[in-house]
Amino acid sequence: MESTVFIDVDTQYSFMHKKGKFYVANSEKIVPNLRRITKFADERSIPVIATIDLHKEHDIELEVLNSSNNCLEIIKGSKKIKETVSENNVILEKSQHNPFSNTELDELIRGKKNAFVFGVATEFCIQATVLELLKRNIKTYVIEDAIMHVSQENGKKSINLMRETGAKFITTDMLLNS
Repeated sequence: MESTVFIDVDTQYSFMHKKGKFYVANSEKIVPNLRRITKFADERSIPVIATIDLHKEHDIELEVLNSSNNCLEIIKGSKKIKETVSENNVILEKSQHNPFSNTELDELIRGKKNAFVFGVATEFCIQATVLELLKRNIKTYVIEDAIMHVSQENGKKSINLMRETGAKFITTDMLLNS
């Protein structure tokens, strides 16, 4: 699996915990699969690029969300949930949905042929990540029982777009039994 990378998208307190400022409803339902995927990566020494949505006080995304958070609350919420902390994590901070806004990501995926994507939220950061990976001719797998959307309707639209663009959808069990 030398040519493989896992991309853990924004599995951080703010999005995954009911008390988080940007909680994605029902995201706790995917935590058992996130734990299994992280353990699988650890056991096989597969690199995991873990994106962290980290904003400064006046970032455009926060203005769009109409957020009144202060920087301290944002930084506290940026911590990863314990189930996705791995010795193989490479933390990649970003302030936009598209993780390639951090130019380090292109270097981190250099030489990779396959990417497995999981996390939150489907119609925002998952979609942006998947579409950018596909533009770079990386075979991209979305682990469908390890992602969560903000809106059911928009989540379905996003999944359809990713499929139409070339992403493959698999389950955690399919990955672990490969």
